Amino acid sequence: MISYLLSLGLTVWTCASPQMVILIMAPWPLLLIPLSSMLKQQPLTKEGYQLLPGKENQEETGGLKYVSSPLALHEKKRIVSLTWHLTISIVVNYFCQYLVMKSIITTRAFKASHILPRDHFQWYSLAYRGSKFLGRSYLAIFMFCPCSGLQDWLRTDMVEIFAILGLLQLLVFLLDSLLHFIPSIGILIFLCLLQGFCGGAIYSNAGCAVFRMLGGQPKQNIEFALGLVVSGTSVGVLAAGFAGLIVEPYIKNHCLHVLKLGQYCFTRPMNASSWTHNIHCN
Repeated sequence: MISYLLSLGLTVWTCASPQMVILIMAPWPLLLIPLSSMLKQQPLTKEGYQLLPGKENQEETGGLKYVSSPLALHEKKRIVSLTWHLTISIVVNYFCQYLVMKSIITTRAFKASHILPRDHFQWYSLAYRGSKFLGRSYLAIFMFCPCSGLQDWLRTDMVEIFAILGLLQLLVFLLDSLLHFIPSIGILIFLCLLQGFCGGAIYSNAGCAVFRMLGGQPKQNIEFALGLVVSGTSVGVLAAGFAGLIVEPYIKNHCLHVLKLGQYCFTRPMNASSWTHNIHCN
């Protein structure tokens, strides 16, 4: 995520071509070698090994209990009944944010802006992804805050709030793409910031909610619940992709033939020509 944000920043601020950005970012994985050497590593000893159980039922080896039997169907149903609202909320939120960022915001550009029409989407995407990174990590950041109880105050189990906000944001973006009532690109970038933060916050808060609800249960129950909740992201993205096949061409045609805005009706390059050169710098 951080490398993606840096690549977008390099493209916007230095007018570098996409090929140059890739060349700059390619050596970054080599940083794993010195960083891993800085970690505190302890050599493995023979005494540290423990024999794993070979039976499917619960066994006790070396004072540790192992449960290798899968969850029963009734147990899965019970977990689904406890976490279904988290999964549905994530599906709704991810559907809204990906439909906006991939199919609606791509048709909105401002004539009064000093930014070229093709470059609008880069600013939208940079704002959205940066705030999404903040939304996913703000709980971890405030974990180190000396203020007692601040993290608990910022955390919520009612993730439905973020789903409702996502629907409201989707409505605002959709109406603006048809009516163009938002006067400046700054307001739209701020809305992208809000959209990204809600998308990141629902992900982190849903994970915390699972641990709070199933904290005293076996680990396999928590793992199943987390997998179920996280699967809502893929469902939402897939549904937004299919919806975008209809929504984006309709809004674009409306902008071209009704609003007659021409090049301001699409903010992404429609071909691969921008891969070899940057039209912003030519």
